[in-house]
This record gives sequence, C-alpha cells and structure tokens, in this order.
Amino acid sequence: MPSYLLDASALCKRYFVNEIGAGVVSDLFDDASSRRYLINIGIVEVLNAFYRVCREGHLTETEREALIAAFYADIANGSLLVYSVRDEHILNAEPVLLALHAMRVRKKRPGPVDALVVACALDFDLADLVLVSSDTDLSSLAQQFSIKTFDPENPSG
Repeated sequence: MPSYLLDASALCKRYFVNEIGAGVVSDLFDDASSRRYLINIGIVEVLNAFYRVCREGHLTETEREALIAAFYADIANGSLLVYSVRDEHILNAEPVLLALHAMRVRKKRPGPVDALVVACALDFDLADLVLVSSDTDLSSLAQQFSIKTFDPENPSG
C-alpha cells in the first residue's frame, strides 16, 4: 500500500479541477488502500493558493470558501493526513539545503519549504513513499535522497 506525500501545488489540483493533472490527483484520493499526507506547513500554502486565486478574480469568495471547506473536510475525515514538521526536521534539513543549492535547476530553485518536504519524507518507509509534485526541480531534489516521485501532470513520464 503506497503512501503519498503531496506538495501543496499538487494537492491544489484536488480542488482546482480544471488544472492539468487534477483527475490524476483525484484518483489518488479514490484509492482507499493508500494514505495521503501533507506537511503541516503545506496547509498555509494551500490556503494561500485559494486566497490568491480568488484575489486574481478566478474564484468568487463563495467558491473560495467552498474549496476551503472541502480541504478541511479532507483533513477531518482522514482522506488527507497532516504530517507535522518537527524541530528535528528543521535541524536535519541542512544536507537537503546543501543539495538544493548545489543542483542545476530547470525552472525554479526549490525553497526552504521544499527542503522541509524532503526532510519529512525521509521519515517514511521510502520503499512505500511517493512524493507527488509537478515541480520538476523539487522532484530532482527528492530523487537525490532516494525518494520516489510522481508528477500528476505527466503520469506516464
């Protein structure tokens, strides 16, 4: 039974159903045999995305509030499990940051939250964990630490 650790942008595809890869992320939630995780800092990132998209005029406030309610419902009903960033993740993130700053980037250099996603992922059984992200540079960083990755925008790649 795989466990999926979703970065915030991949998780947003669950709620922004018109995004590329939204159906693939929805399928991950339909699989009752797997667990889906988001690091606790990702909650703020997801909420920020909802507010930003509304501010940009792509959602009404009513639609935004419905998305927020659906997001919190996924957490409350256990469809999405929140994995807490702990002090040791922060203290142990330096090797991840070192790798992050040494890597060649294709689009956008991963940031400190991405480093924490990787540091948290290392707590899981890596034989069963899949990091779900469409960020190719975050995926490259995770792969340096033997973390399997999956891009919902390119599921066959």
